[in-house]
Amino acid sequence: MRVPGILGPDRRGEGGWVEFVFDCGWCEGDNYFVGKQVGFWVDKWEVPSEWECRFCGELNSTPDPPWTEA
Repeated sequence: MRVPGILGPDRRGEGGWVEFVFDCGWCEGDNYFVGKQVGFWVDKWEVPSEWECRFCGELNSTPDPPWTEA
């Protein structure tokens, strides 16, 4: 089980996971994404570069890091 904001190995042993929250640029709704740790870097995460807001459906771009953990 993943706990938001806490690092832990995934079930396949491929690295850690952290949940991030991004605000929609159109409606300011909170959108949550689980970032996968990239390689052995403890501060590098893979998240979608573009995503649709779960509230208004508008397309958004992921901001540059650092990101806010959920």
